[in-house]
Amino acid sequence: MLFVFYKLGFSFYFIIGMGIFILLLVLLKGKLFNKLDTFLTAKLPFLSRQSPRVKKLIIVIAFILAYIILKQIIFFVLSQFGIDVQKMILDSVNNH
Repeated sequence: MLFVFYKLGFSFYFIIGMGIFILLLVLLKGKLFNKLDTFLTAKLPFLSRQSPRVKKLIIVIAFILAYIILKQIIFFVLSQFGIDVQKMILDSVNNH
């Protein structure tokens, strides 16, 4: 999938970001999912009373929110050093 992004001419930073996102999704299926499940169940007791499907949906939503927040923090830190990743991604998409 990353190779397809490369062939389509996406920026290097976008490809790296997608690679990290895909890696995190793979990790979510295993150890990270179990740790997040344990953490959220301990912090939010109502999760233990939910059906497995609802519980899994809440965990996936929490993972996506954590990913978005982490991405925004990283983009903000990089912008403080003069690197505008979002502009690079938009420029790469608009050029093709």
